Amino acid sequence: MASENDKNFRLHFFLLWKSIYCCIKFPQEFFTEKVLVSLQHDENISYVIKYGLATELIKLLKDSELDAVIATQKINDPEIEYQLIYEENFWLVAPPTIEIPFTQDILQSDLTPLVKWSRQQSWIAYGEDLPIIRRFWRVVLGVRIDTNPKLVIPDLRAVRDAVSYGFGLSVLPDYLCQDWVDNKRLTLVLKPSKAVTNQIWLAFRKSEQQTQKIQMLCDILF
Repeated sequence: MASENDKNFRLHFFLLWKSIYCCIKFPQEFFTEKVLVSLQHDENISYVIKYGLATELIKLLKDSELDAVIATQKINDPEIEYQLIYEENFWLVAPPTIEIPFTQDILQSDLTPLVKWSRQQSWIAYGEDLPIIRRFWRVVLGVRIDTNPKLVIPDLRAVRDAVSYGFGLSVLPDYLCQDWVDNKRLTLVLKPSKAVTNQIWLAFRKSEQQTQKIQMLCDILF
């Protein structure tokens, strides 16, 4: 196992970023789907990817223990710079074999049939309190959801798989379900005209904005 001195030596002489810490709630999936494919393959670069809570990670970033943080919230700090990476939109999706009793055109003008139909369906959630689903219902449908999820999985990729396998409906970010809808592995129930969005940010120390490692990271993400 490398000593702390070895780690510091490696970090200093790579001259490029060594660690990205991602928030566990959404960026874990975002990193896998959107960032991993863009990482440079270079024998002089080492990556250490970890996940944690935004508040904890921003503190570590401020203390110079991290190179950068990918987060779903901005925690105000005069020493930290935030740049918007991506704005995800949430879609209501269903299994590929399900029959939807109404069209997208109807839903864009009247969501009443969807509310009634959705209450009769099984739901797959990221958490027991249905955090994403509950927000979608409130913002898009204008009502509260009053159901218990059939399946709870704290990984949006696994939620996507479960929907595809026929366990029920769910609400997922577009970057996770766009290709699956196009390839008919999921059925798009509703892409709302009143979008439900979530912003994903790149955070780094302002004092290092012009450093090579941060510039390289920006090139990958933007």
